[in-house]
Amino acid sequence: MEKWLISRQKVAEVSGNTEQSPDNDVSSSTSTPTQEKRKLDNKESSLKKRKYDDSYIQFGFTSSGDPDFPLPQSVVCAETLSNHSLKPSLLRRHLETKHANLKDQSVSFFQHKLKDLKQRQKSIEALFQNTNDNALQASFRFHEEFLFCSTLSIRTTGEDIFHMVDSFVKENQLDWSKCVGICSDGARATTGRFLGLVKRIQDIAPEAKCTHCGINREALACKKIPASLDITLKNAVKMVNLIKARATNSRIFAAICKELGSEHGILLLHTEVRWLSRGRVVSRMFELRHEIELFLVEQGHDEYKQMLTDSLWV
Repeated sequence: MEKWLISRQKVAEVSGNTEQSPDNDVSSSTSTPTQEKRKLDNKESSLKKRKYDDSYIQFGFTSSGDPDFPLPQSVVCAETLSNHSLKPSLLRRHLETKHANLKDQSVSFFQHKLKDLKQRQKSIEALFQNTNDNALQASFRFHEEFLFCSTLSIRTTGEDIFHMVDSFVKENQLDWSKCVGICSDGARATTGRFLGLVKRIQDIAPEAKCTHCGINREALACKKIPASLDITLKNAVKMVNLIKARATNSRIFAAICKELGSEHGILLLHTEVRWLSRGRVVSRMFELRHEIELFLVEQGHDEYKQMLTDSLWV
């Protein structure tokens, strides 16, 4: 009876150990992140950082990159190898396999190749530096100039506009082939597919690209201005319109300017789609502010006269 109980107990112990063994295997096979990090550190530390030796020039190699972690570079083909390749055997194998015709050359030959390699590297650096400098200078060499302005007395078709522009180009001995851009307002006479101005110009200047003008965007840009400036601008426009609206007022104002010896004899009108024209209107008005004041006094417009005498408004 005791034997049977003892054997039963042993079987239970064995089975208990068997159930615990998978956990033991898992725990023994599983490693913590700290242990993994130590393994990687040990592996990295085992990699030897090789140094370059001046004698490697006999295999046609020089040093490049970080001095603490140099990389061998061939002076023949300029190929850069890994730091691990800084071994005489590997460098010799590169020379014998890729440059077999140079394996018997002397050290002076490879030293001469090294000088050529350094010279090429300096030339490339200077080339990129000069390119950037030239590009920087070219960005300041653009100059915008108004070419000419003319009116069409009868018709304004694409043919009429082209003949006027073409005659000016030929009279001034300009080259149509240098025309690279055409900016139009989208009218049919200019952008017509077969008879428009753009089509006629592109027939003789194929490199010219057509773009739509930015007048509409400029008009939107000037819609939002400070309220104080907007009121001042509106009052200035009213004064100009008062003089320019009637031919009699224009002649009287021109006579006043002539008597005072003014440089200009007329005021300028502005257009809503040319937002820069407002600045020209105000500039001309400021130049003729004394003449405008005399005109307003003669015509009895005291409300505008007070504005011109106000230094803050002016």
